[in-house]
Amino acid sequence: MTIILATVVTMLLLVGCPSAEDKQAEDMLGTNVELPGIWESQSISYTFSGKSYSGTIQLRFTDKQLQIEAPHGISKVHGYTRNGISIDIEDPYSSPTITHSFVLEFSDGKFTTTLNDLEFMKGIDQKLTFNKTQGSASMLEPTDLEEEGSVGNTDIPAIGTEYNDEKNNLRYIVKNDRTLSVKEPIDAELADWVCIIPEEYEGIKVTSIGGYAFRGCSSLTSITIPDSVTSIGYYAFSGCSSLTSITIPGSVTSIGGYAFRGCSSLTSITIPDSVTSIGYYAFSGCSSLTSITIPGSVTSIGGFAFEDCTSLTSITIPDTVTSIGTSAFRGCSGLTSINIPDSVTSIGEGAFFGCSSLTSITIPNSVTSIGRNAFFGCSSLTDITIPGSVTSIEDRAFNGCSRLTSITVSDNNKFYKSIDGVLFDKNVQIIITYPHAKSSNNYTIPDSVTSIGDGAFWDCRRLTSITIPGSVTSIEDRAFNGCSRLNSITVSDNNKYYKSIDGVLFDKNVQIIIAYPCGKSSNYYTIPDSVTSIGNDAFSSCYKLTSIDIPVSVTSIGEGAFWNCYGLTSINIPDSVTSIGSDAFSYCSNLTSITINQEEGSISGSPWGAPKGESIVKWQGES
Repeated sequence: MTIILATVVTMLLLVGCPSAEDKQAEDMLGTNVELPGIWESQSISYTFSGKSYSGTIQLRFTDKQLQIEAPHGISKVHGYTRNGISIDIEDPYSSPTITHSFVLEFSDGKFTTTLNDLEFMKGIDQKLTFNKTQGSASMLEPTDLEEEGSVGNTDIPAIGTEYNDEKNNLRYIVKNDRTLSVKEPIDAELADWVCIIPEEYEGIKVTSIGGYAFRGCSSLTSITIPDSVTSIGYYAFSGCSSLTSITIPGSVTSIGGYAFRGCSSLTSITIPDSVTSIGYYAFSGCSSLTSITIPGSVTSIGGFAFEDCTSLTSITIPDTVTSIGTSAFRGCSGLTSINIPDSVTSIGEGAFFGCSSLTSITIPNSVTSIGRNAFFGCSSLTDITIPGSVTSIEDRAFNGCSRLTSITVSDNNKFYKSIDGVLFDKNVQIIITYPHAKSSNNYTIPDSVTSIGDGAFWDCRRLTSITIPGSVTSIEDRAFNGCSRLNSITVSDNNKYYKSIDGVLFDKNVQIIIAYPCGKSSNYYTIPDSVTSIGNDAFSSCYKLTSIDIPVSVTSIGEGAFWNCYGLTSINIPDSVTSIGSDAFSYCSNLTSITINQEEGSISGSPWGAPKGESIVKWQGES
């Protein structure tokens, strides 16, 4: 059975086997087997990029080529070994492109392999068996796979042939279109290497720089790319820490993911107007990059594209760009200004996370969505305006903006509203963000509010008291994290869901401790013996506490429960506790003892993020 999907873009690539003779295939497999033909697996089901697929996988062998066809598409493969076929899959349908290796084992006239560890095909948990179903095979789109010497120049070598260019210290490989791709340097450790890539070698044009070609070449200081090159592969220059500048010619149309990641000496780069997209992590970690020009041809900026470009001070995004990817400018701590054009419709998750020098930003009226943590840690922002076009603001979009005094919302926005600089949904039923630097010490939540959003009061260090009205029915995680001066949370007596005892927030039945105010003066706290659960982040950043008494009524400790409680030196967990959430003790830097009154290993996840590790966990139960 042959699977042909109308949406598949066919990619045919040569198996790395230089001979077309059956005898070589016999030698490679160690048995007398006629390899060419179609070998087909049993039917399988799996998930790829969030979609479900089912059907068979085919191995289509000719004398010179191997093609693997799965229901979601056709992937790049190459490589024979003596005991079977070693395959590197370079899946072009993933973003960024994923490479994975596995081996087809041959015995008793069949191939077998296990694919249950493939990153991009989830849900295959059985061994695959390939039986031969046809004695001959053809490629699905053979137009670029002419037999050697059959047409044109009979001197053109076979696909996969490698050339060593000693003069330029380069190794090339012949691609499907019979042009050359730079594969790697001959000597990657050549001192103070100035690389010049020629337009052609031995009469064959050089058209691409392959994936990983110069990865980790720390001695490469300069490179000249000819106009013949049209693509720069993923990881092509990743980790070239001595590379100071590069000019990308106008012939290049694509820059692969991670292409220049970690080029820490790169100070400037010009992207030509032939490039339409900047890949994932393309310039991540280029910490010396002070300027970059994004041409008007670019329509999307990939996730983490400029992450940790700490010397970048300003950037202009052209009006052709429609989306700013996840964490695109994350950690660009030197960035003071950025122009977002009115072509942009979405600002991705963490897009400007940690841009601590950004003093102002204008969100255009074209933007409809602002992702989670989009401006988290933009500590120099003092105000921000939400235009009428915005329909979605995800959690913690403005958390960590320690100088933010006001959030303004356009009057014609149908989804959000600002009251005295505080951000709410349009109906004032959800409090979304209280600006960190508002001058008031006390805040009473409006009595129309039914929900306090995730991180709504995160790091509001000026607040000393908060009053929760009777209307509130839900309080999300991290609502009061980092409020270092908060000494009291008061709950209206007529609230049916929550209660306050001595300024500490509980559920109505005092069975869950939800939030202990970080600014309380006491260094000791005894949890009431009615409590059965310590909620997520309940004591987060309560660094004044040096001792906490947990009663035997408690059965669970939530995620991040004691996060950043660096005043704690020891803690005793009673034998009633059956679960401790992840990161419960993260950043508790002075914690030297966690006593668990149970058998070793009876609670999973140890040491639950404790900085000093497993050595401080003391199991006291009988074995």
